[in-house]
Amino acid sequence: MVVVEGVVFDIDDTLYLERAFVQSGFRHVAGLIGAVSNHGTGELFDHLWDGFTNGLRGSAFDDLLARFPTDAMTVDALVLAYRTHRPDISLEPEARALLDDLRKAPRPVGVISDGPAEMQANKVAALGLNGLADPIVLTGGWGADYGKPHPRAFRFVEQAWELSGPALMYIADNPRKDFVTPRRRGWKTVRLRLEGQLHGGEDPPAEDYAADAEAASMAEVARLLDIEGLSLPA
Repeated sequence: MVVVEGVVFDIDDTLYLERAFVQSGFRHVAGLIGAVSNHGTGELFDHLWDGFTNGLRGSAFDDLLARFPTDAMTVDALVLAYRTHRPDISLEPEARALLDDLRKAPRPVGVISDGPAEMQANKVAALGLNGLADPIVLTGGWGADYGKPHPRAFRFVEQAWELSGPALMYIADNPRKDFVTPRRRGWKTVRLRLEGQLHGGEDPPAEDYAADAEAASMAEVARLLDIEGLSLPA
């Protein structure tokens, strides 16, 4: 049996719940509009959040400005503000505990994450990942064509650590893009399924897109890694 020597995590809906970033971004946008209009920030945020919880995706700011018109802001400006704001997010407690225990093991910890580079870098900073993982691979810095399932990020980690195949594990949430490539490269893969994830109810589009295993908590991930006694905070 090959022991996992290096562990790589996705960020969104893995190390924290992405809905927390959405909430933070909506509060920021609501504050910007509230400052240049007669609309209340609470009412603006509630409208955005109600849309999100009811499944509105991709047109939240178009919908917002249609309901609360103002000449001071455009949809493009709101999208930019949302993506570049400093988010109010934090690691899930179990995720932080597992990262700490992996460092004590010691096993190298890395991150591979898609999305606009500045937005993801702001998340990395807010979550304090710079001191917990290396390398941190943000595929948006290479351009949209290199997002998962493109193999470049996985090759980068292999070369950085001089490890390959089942000595590596990727832990993520999205069955449509996260697992197919590392599985093809021989990595072990774990799908973390938490309540509130954006892709939690989705099925993989084909058998080879599924993860090797599923876990309902980071404590279960720790057991898969044979880490006993996950040091959960009190």
